[in-house]
Amino acid sequence: MNIHPRFWAATTLLCATAAPAAADVQLNFELSLSSPAPVSAARAGSSVAINGDFVLFGAPGDSVRGQGAGAVHVWKRTAGAWAFEETIRPQSVLAGDAFGTAVAVSNGIALIGAPGDDDVGNGAGLVYVFAHGSTGWSQQQTFSGSLVGAGDAFGCAVALDGDTAVIGALRADDVANDSGAAYVMKRGSSFWGEQAQLLAPDASANDQFGASVALRGNLAVVGAPAADPSGVNSGAVYAFERTGSVWDAGVALPDVGTSWFDAFGQSVATDGTRIVVGAPGDDSIAVDAGGAWSFAKSGGNWVIEGGFAPQLSGGERLGTSIAILGDTLFVGAEGEDYSNSEDGSLHAAEWGGLAWVPAERTGNATAGVSDSLGASLAVDGDLVVVGVPLIDNGVVDSGAAWLFSTSTEPVGISLCLGDGSGADCPCDNFGNAGEGCANSTGSGAKLIASGDAVVGADSLQLVVLGARQQTTGVFIQGNLVLGVPFRDGLLCVTHETFRLEIASLDENGAGASSVEISVEGHVFAGDSRVYQFWYRDPAVSPCGSGSNLSGAVQVQWQ
Repeated sequence: MNIHPRFWAATTLLCATAAPAAADVQLNFELSLSSPAPVSAARAGSSVAINGDFVLFGAPGDSVRGQGAGAVHVWKRTAGAWAFEETIRPQSVLAGDAFGTAVAVSNGIALIGAPGDDDVGNGAGLVYVFAHGSTGWSQQQTFSGSLVGAGDAFGCAVALDGDTAVIGALRADDVANDSGAAYVMKRGSSFWGEQAQLLAPDASANDQFGASVALRGNLAVVGAPAADPSGVNSGAVYAFERTGSVWDAGVALPDVGTSWFDAFGQSVATDGTRIVVGAPGDDSIAVDAGGAWSFAKSGGNWVIEGGFAPQLSGGERLGTSIAILGDTLFVGAEGEDYSNSEDGSLHAAEWGGLAWVPAERTGNATAGVSDSLGASLAVDGDLVVVGVPLIDNGVVDSGAAWLFSTSTEPVGISLCLGDGSGADCPCDNFGNAGEGCANSTGSGAKLIASGDAVVGADSLQLVVLGARQQTTGVFIQGNLVLGVPFRDGLLCVTHETFRLEIASLDENGAGASSVEISVEGHVFAGDSRVYQFWYRDPAVSPCGSGSNLSGAVQVQWQ
């Protein structure tokens, strides 16, 4: 798998401690969620949320209470079966309110954004709070930010975690015209109140800070896709952290090499330790192919962890939506031609230690032109809900949301480890659990396989972690398992051995394959192959041989 340089880990500070996935994620279509009374141009699925037994999806174009008044549809799971529960259309919603532009749900509480609402000013925006009870969903409160005024579009983006919410107001003028703002709201004993207003530390006009928001615990993430740090609308993303009840001034995430109109930050998500960002206008692979990146903390600072770059041809707009769950990344590409022009798709990727490795791509073979699957995205446990706002569900552009379940299969089986679980290391230089025999750093090297081992659609990538820093080594392949002492390690690969690729290791002893492995290794469907990394460990190696081997992985090709 060839990875474009911009999507490689721009910093490798995290490689030695990363916990890469060794499983292949599968996306399984479950059902289409829609309104029993579809409305033309409602664009249901423009926003989606899922938590526990509830899926909510917004239809900001719904016209039942007036042109563009909006609505939100709710599906509920009972005894394992999903069924339509109700449509939320408050009496106070009027034409142009765009109720349902943003939705969030947690523990039976739903926040719904109506950025076109005029209650505190023309187009100032409002957020509705609903709670679920024995008779369904009931309105509890509405709120806006203390400085929200005409045209701010408060409620254009909503994130909710427990008793805290972050609300975007992308057209707020508190710093400059349309510079944008975000508000942190906190639920008290009865009502929601404002805790803080967040502003970009380098805000300027037309940045649209607040166009996307994410929240987990004491970490808030705010996107400004129209900011201009690297050219017009190149985009920027900011992280804010809370101590007690006080939010810091925020920091901009590192530059990933954005350029004009990349819209970096159009989508953001976080699990509290990682931040993931979509840039649907990125042109690195092809024009408007898009891209996605992850960031993690190192030494108290946010650093680029790695990028996601599947094979794209242009126009896919990968990164329109994004979500993260553990070591699995989900990314929407609303412009992809999956089975029709711009019908859209959903991608899943697994963290491979240095970059995100494609694991699955799906859509619907019966989808129509410009359905925009992937315009919105949310994940909860093993369920993923994806918006399809322009699908013609009985009437034009009525919209829907599609529900997928996820499952995982091991990519390979770990073999020949130097942690004492098998043969003894040559000079009792045992590594830690899951590692090869110890090298001069005092620990052993891990070999991780991720992606798809499918001949003809090969995305398999091999990543070595914890080898000797800033030396070289080679990825090798064999037909059979050996498992005998060799140099400072255990040699696992034997019979028809191929040298797949020489790799230079970074300052943390990490490296990755970049070739198409099935081609380099002359592999056919049905073949079982064993992979290992042999690397230099000069002069100071424990057994004095000057080289060592990682653990091995056995892969069954399809």
